[in-house]
Amino acid sequence: MQEGIELGSRIKSLTPRFKLKTEQYASDGDDYLRYEIDVCPGVIVIAETALDSHVIDRIETTSNYFVTAKGAKVGMTVAELRKLYPRGKTYIGAEEGWYASFSTNEGVYFELHTASIPRDCFESNRNCERVINDVKAIRAYIQK
Repeated sequence: MQEGIELGSRIKSLTPRFKLKTEQYASDGDDYLRYEIDVCPGVIVIAETALDSHVIDRIETTSNYFVTAKGAKVGMTVAELRKLYPRGKTYIGAEEGWYASFSTNEGVYFELHTASIPRDCFESNRNCERVINDVKAIRAYIQK
């Protein structure tokens, strides 16, 4: 991420350099704040904090601007992510709407493009391995 937009940093430290849009939301009974940060043209980063802490505990982006220490980024296929993170895992399911993600097991996970995955893969986990390798990451999340 841009210098200073990292887990554990305080939102207040970003206000001199970036324009922030703030939104409050609740999840599992807890209140959070989401900050939309315009890093540069075409690059948006979302930083989240607990309502009462203002310390960043989750970051997300749909931009390939963010690159992990091993070189993974939005837009890569699962096959490319697996080469960088051989111990990484894919998660696919149909609960609360279809979901698909790749976890690096190092605090970063990638949301996958679900429209590229056949329906039977979500419902019965059949035919997943042969198609999942070509599916692209569309969003990156970093959290503790």
